[in-house]
Amino acid sequence: MLWSDVKFSISSRSRFPTIFERFSTRFGTALPNPDLKSERATHYEIGWDPNLSSEVRLHTALFYSDLKDMIQTVVVIPNPQTTQARNVGDGHYFGAETSLDWRLTETFRFGGNYTYLQRKITDSLQPNLKVVGAPSSYGMAYVEWTPVAQLSVTPSVEFASNRWSDINRTGVTGFTRTGSYVLANLQADYLITDNVRTSVGGRNLLDKNYELADGFPEQGRSMYFKVRMDF
Repeated sequence: MLWSDVKFSISSRSRFPTIFERFSTRFGTALPNPDLKSERATHYEIGWDPNLSSEVRLHTALFYSDLKDMIQTVVVIPNPQTTQARNVGDGHYFGAETSLDWRLTETFRFGGNYTYLQRKITDSLQPNLKVVGAPSSYGMAYVEWTPVAQLSVTPSVEFASNRWSDINRTGVTGFTRTGSYVLANLQADYLITDNVRTSVGGRNLLDKNYELADGFPEQGRSMYFKVRMDF
């Protein structure tokens, strides 16, 4: 290991509550909370970015965050159809991440990234509180094929583990896991000129049924076409 490739950082940040979080009733489904306090976090990170070769780029990092007064939308008991943004408690995040980009040949490139995350928030008023919205494991991998200079074809796989979500069902409160998923994607890019690029592709090609929040299914198989112009 070269110590010149090791980086360490400490930062302290505040996330101020938005006007939406403090005052919006969300069309009658939420209670305002004008006394909502700022969320405070101190982040520690150590990373390693070794210079392996001109064809390989690697990044790895370990991180830890100490949080105070975390802001999260919670269900208001005894009315499960009403929510409110609250400071739910103190706690910490920790985990690791890595990414790789490797030029295998003149026409093939391989890459991907992976993040592992654990989150723990303690609230004496809500002993069964779960932190919602993010999986403990998330990543993607891709292969890029460039048969000619103007054309590239990139199949990719995106995956995520379970994540906690508020239960969004009538008469039911609490938390549930949404389930893991694996998505197959494909994109082809063509450079028409030095300034004009077109892209055509598809997402969730196997039409998997998955959710990021309970009761809100994500989009199934979809196709797209894009044009990008640089000036």
